[in-house]
Amino acid sequence: MVSDLVEIRSFMTSDADECVQMRAEAFRRLFFQHIAPELINTAINAYKPDKFIETAAHNPFFVATRNQEPVGFIGSQFLGKNTIEILFLYVKLDHLKKGIGSKLIRFWEDWLQKNNPEIDRIIVKTIIPDYNQRFYEKHGFEKSGTSFCRYQAGQIEALCLMKKLK
Repeated sequence: MVSDLVEIRSFMTSDADECVQMRAEAFRRLFFQHIAPELINTAINAYKPDKFIETAAHNPFFVATRNQEPVGFIGSQFLGKNTIEILFLYVKLDHLKKGIGSKLIRFWEDWLQKNNPEIDRIIVKTIIPDYNQRFYEKHGFEKSGTSFCRYQAGQIEALCLMKKLK
């Protein structure tokens, strides 16, 4: 399995462009059949390199690498004392279905429990539930309603999933 060759490390400023590219490629090549084209552009344009750098400066953000090349990432943000939200979980398209996403989420949860044991709830919003919901459910998340992902250029309806840690 490829995930055995994958290492996970903290996000570095130099990762920002690669993260933007991975995310944009997923929207353009995987998600285009699930949401309207104008919403794809809204979602892609919502996160430029500086936004990734800003998010990583204050929140848990990790990059999966293979031969020192980024192949996936997970980024989150704290929502109060006991809750955190997964903002991003992306894997390069040519590395999908190789266990990298699962390795990222397990690493991130282990890190969270060691470094922020007060966190007892994880939230994730997905605007592509047909594509992402089963992955999160496999990792213990349950549907908790709907919401919106709000971007500067507009908002997109999202399915909310939640996982209790304690």
